[in-house]
Amino acid sequence: MDSQNIRAQVLNPGTVRDEAYLDHPLVTGRVEIPTPEVQRAYEETVAAIVKRRPGLCYYGEFRAGKTFAISLLQRNLPQSFAHLPIRSIVAKDHEKPTEKALFSDMLFDLDHAAHDKGSAPDRRIRLIEHLRSLACDRGSDKLLLFVDEAQNYSIPDLSRLKDIGNDLGRIGISLTVIFFGDCRLLNMRAALTSRQRTDIVGRFFLHSRPFNSVNSLEDARSILQAMDDPEVSSYPPNSGISYTEFFQHPMYSRGWRLTDEAPKCWQAFATIGRCSAEDLRVGMQWFMSTASDFLFGQHSLDVDRLPAWIAAAKASGFESANGIQRP
Repeated sequence: MDSQNIRAQVLNPGTVRDEAYLDHPLVTGRVEIPTPEVQRAYEETVAAIVKRRPGLCYYGEFRAGKTFAISLLQRNLPQSFAHLPIRSIVAKDHEKPTEKALFSDMLFDLDHAAHDKGSAPDRRIRLIEHLRSLACDRGSDKLLLFVDEAQNYSIPDLSRLKDIGNDLGRIGISLTVIFFGDCRLLNMRAALTSRQRTDIVGRFFLHSRPFNSVNSLEDARSILQAMDDPEVSSYPPNSGISYTEFFQHPMYSRGWRLTDEAPKCWQAFATIGRCSAEDLRVGMQWFMSTASDFLFGQHSLDVDRLPAWIAAAKASGFESANGIQRP
């Protein structure tokens, strides 16, 4: 089917559009919008891999989009590193962190069937062998590991993770670990520094960066512009139909773009946040939920759309999540 027929069927009422609607990334939550923070993290991760740096650390506020960033980076980095094994794990919070628990958790997240078998040394050897086989199977001497919720690691956990990297290094495999977590990672770095654990700081915290929420009108405009651009957000894939056109075809065909709404979008968040636009911080989850709800609605170029943005921002949960909901 040629692109014109695809456009006609997807943009007009009918079975094809109904099916596309239900599977649209904005409906299913599988959005892949490269925010400014994700783009920066991508570039820094590429540099870390090329230069064989042992680690990077990103810390950010609740719902800043850190888990989303890991998912997007993991899907897109193979475009630059076709043979690089890329895996992700989630750091678990244990009341009593142990060597056995750490290695078992890592093996489980890496889909190893025997993650809970044997002693701590057994699991350690199994983990090293599994990581080695991941690299060898791809013909690579590098491995990339993302760690979400990294603030859950204890100092002994970090020491053990450093040792795993050393063990792999001795057999010629370079391990790069990318931490994503909340601002407690800063406290962890300070604690390590005060204990003179420069070995761990140098391994995982030497390159520490904030991972910001949507913090400005320009950030908002950049994300909304990506939703307008079929080169970035096309659905169905390669159809040339951007997210904005898919949901707001009548207004889109008259020259309107979601980017034009950035000031009203940002004003809506400031209004329900009861703060100035300069002090506003919006987590990626709430921002994308708000933009999606706005696109799902019925709008007109002849009507003020600020109330629709305020309603969408409230529906996202931003107000209650920030502790400002009134009884």
